[in-house]
Amino acid sequence: MLLDDSTNLLLLLYTLSLAAGFFLTFNKLITHYWSLLAIMVSVLTSISLSRADWKIALLMLLFPILIFITNFAVLGLKSFFGLIASAFMSGAVMPSILFYFKNGGLTQNSSTLLITITLIFAFFLAPIFIASGPLETSTGLIFGLALIINLSMKGMTHFFWINALLILLTWIFLAKLTLRQKYRLPIYSMMMLISGLLFFYQIQA
Repeated sequence: MLLDDSTNLLLLLYTLSLAAGFFLTFNKLITHYWSLLAIMVSVLTSISLSRADWKIALLMLLFPILIFITNFAVLGLKSFFGLIASAFMSGAVMPSILFYFKNGGLTQNSSTLLITITLIFAFFLAPIFIASGPLETSTGLIFGLALIINLSMKGMTHFFWINALLILLTWIFLAKLTLRQKYRLPIYSMMMLISGLLFFYQIQA
């Protein structure tokens, strides 16, 4: 699907506003009320893109809604359930939307990539959603092993081994550290970015 400049700009704005909304919701350095502005931008962008396909627009609205309701502690979304929902939205739904706009839909190859991307989000976001303790450690272990096994199926290149070592060290060292909540998101986001880049280079090798 050939995209015009306005659609590309709206997609970029949607992605950036979602990232900002998520960061502001979980980062304790800044009051989470600022996230509402970013969420509103992503909602308006979704509506602007609704001319493409109302079903896609509906999917685009799900993520900002999820981020918005996460702000309400009474709903308990900063938990294992919230982790699963956010990992699925970030690793499966969001890339599916981008694939739709770029290619008109998903291919079999792109569908398998979504599993890996979802596992990357699930592993590195676990310490953000789950408080330090046995549940965080066991959740990290399960998703970490699943991620390493999944990556190994894409080819055991040197990028795989570096990524596997990064995942292992992240679980061993960072899971044992008592990081203050305000530092968790920036640190784990950086590790997740590095892991995602290594995965990209792995499948390109």
